[in-house]
Amino acid sequence: MDLYQIFTEHNRPWSGFEITCYFSILVVLLLAYIYLYKRGKVNKVQIVAGLVLFTYACVVLESTVFTRKSQGYHTYELEVFWSWKSVIKYHSKAMIKENLLNIALLFPFGLVLPFAFYKRLSWWKGLVIGILLSTVIETLQFVLCRGLFEFDDMIHNGFGCMLGCLLAGFLFHTHLGSDPMKYR
Repeated sequence: MDLYQIFTEHNRPWSGFEITCYFSILVVLLLAYIYLYKRGKVNKVQIVAGLVLFTYACVVLESTVFTRKSQGYHTYELEVFWSWKSVIKYHSKAMIKENLLNIALLFPFGLVLPFAFYKRLSWWKGLVIGILLSTVIETLQFVLCRGLFEFDDMIHNGFGCMLGCLLAGFLFHTHLGSDPMKYR
């Protein structure tokens, strides 16, 4: 299965209710950003980055939680790195592909994060933010019976977010210098 198939399979069209919820929250968020912009607390780059992060998080939640049908029972795997043990022990190509896709899932989120804060973020902040977002996803999957709750996904998603933050931090350093705030 290629990335396009994964994207189209797990991203069905949003319902009217979902679209209404998304745009309602987006408008409130935009109004908050306008207020902060007028007070000199954020710049235009931060506003765009914040709105992109919100939209991406909604798409990720939709594809990983809300489009899935309820299994009717809770599933979980609490062993850390069980997926890599499967790769090593059984040479599972499907599992390595799933692990890499989980890393890729929050990589774009990590790329945008430093722009939302308008500064370089340390690697551990990217990791923590990625793990926190992934914890929300995994917890919703467990509570709503819509997937396997597992620590491996949290680690992989956090790692992907961290890699995105590191790359964006490098871009900040090379294109904006050591103090990006002077380019407000």
